[in-house]
Amino acid sequence: MGHTLGASGALELAASVRMLNDGILVPTLNLRNPGEGCEGIDHLMDIRRIQITAFLKNSFAFGGINSILVIRRYFKRND
Repeated sequence: MGHTLGASGALELAASVRMLNDGILVPTLNLRNPGEGCEGIDHLMDIRRIQITAFLKNSFAFGGINSILVIRRYFKRND
């Protein structure tokens, strides 16, 4: 798809919300050998099924257009 410039944050958010709803984490494509000094980090190498309740989304775009979102799952109460 290439770099989508200003739309990249919205596309990443859509993918992140989909992972939240589906209960999966999708790894970074082609990450097989993390760099030196990255030991101890739980690098995602394969799809992981996990119940996700919240995530933090960073977007650092061209020209200093930056945003950070915290998204959490809304659980409807059955009163």
